Amino acid sequence: MIAAIRNKHDEIVKAVTDFLVQQEAPVYWGLANGRAGAMLHLLYAHKHGLLTDFEPFEAAVQELSGIGLQDVDFSYGMGKAGLNWFYQLMFRHGLLDQEDIDLLCFDDDYLESFALAALEAGNYDYLYGGLGAAAYLLYRHGAQKKDYMARVLALIAEQVRANNGALPAFQLMEQRPVPEMVNLGLAHGLPAVIRFCLLCYTQDVCREESRSLALQLIRYIRAQVREGKDTCYFPSVVEKGKSIEQDTSRLGWCYGDLGIAFVLYEAGRVLADEGLTAFALEVLEHTTQRRTNAQTLVHDAGFCHGSAGIAHFYNRLWLLSQRPVFREAADYWMAETLRLAQHSDGVAGYKKWDAAGSSWMADYSLIEGVAGIGLVLISYLTGDCSWDYSVMLSDGFS
Repeated sequence: MIAAIRNKHDEIVKAVTDFLVQQEAPVYWGLANGRAGAMLHLLYAHKHGLLTDFEPFEAAVQELSGIGLQDVDFSYGMGKAGLNWFYQLMFRHGLLDQEDIDLLCFDDDYLESFALAALEAGNYDYLYGGLGAAAYLLYRHGAQKKDYMARVLALIAEQVRANNGALPAFQLMEQRPVPEMVNLGLAHGLPAVIRFCLLCYTQDVCREESRSLALQLIRYIRAQVREGKDTCYFPSVVEKGKSIEQDTSRLGWCYGDLGIAFVLYEAGRVLADEGLTAFALEVLEHTTQRRTNAQTLVHDAGFCHGSAGIAHFYNRLWLLSQRPVFREAADYWMAETLRLAQHSDGVAGYKKWDAAGSSWMADYSLIEGVAGIGLVLISYLTGDCSWDYSVMLSDGFS
């Protein structure tokens, strides 16, 4: 299978390179949904000797350097917080110097204000709200932003206390909290907040505050385990007046047991809680038994809710735990990822399934497209998973 993975990665590199040299409007630069995510893939391909022509990447960097706040929003997923994280990543790989960083990341003060305002409004969404911007600032500045991170954590903790140990879900389209609902998805919900707390804790930033907040949210999540655990342990959301037994969650990064339990596993490791680690492994091993479409809701290969993201989770768990059950699951879902490259008019054979429009679409992005698939293939081949700070799965330094 290794030869097939390398061949497929070569196809993806060509497709992503072609995408970056296109000048079709509109051009989306976001880390999650646009060209920055595609560039992230090429950066890691270059790092591991899997990219022969680096000129398209370097040309794209020149275009990217002209992006300002007038062109994008402040968010991590689609806007300047994500771009600034990517600039910092390039700096750490020796592709930018300190002068470049000072010029490109001149707007961190604006991002600080954005994150606090979003969190005060209840928008703690990692990709599109305050949490992702705060995570970028933590990545770049670490303990230098200790006082600021203390404000971020205190603001979240205050809302948790006011909402019975959780946080209300946030409706992104309407830009309002939903008091009667709690989101348990890693992409938009409580696990992302726990992950942010762990990042603070491991970087020795507000350790007691971050630990206390993480433990509160972990207690809430563990109280939401369904009695009928035959398919899944956790619902996607907890809704007032609705039994959690009615909500069967998917297998994927964005929602469901895999993302929740991975964060709980990391929390157990970081906070030295053997009981939490054991529980998380119980849930994670149970997920490996889910293979049918009805059990997983997998339709495509994208990272967000497709086979590549699942393969990456299990590959990461294998590298962390050395448990054979995760190696076998990683191999299975990697084979599925190769199999799903079945669209003759797709991007390296791939298309994403658009459930809203009931249609297949070409996509080059990190979250739903071939850039994310390509990064998963690189991690499988090399064991280097450090890129996945961008999707809340690592501290970005390993």
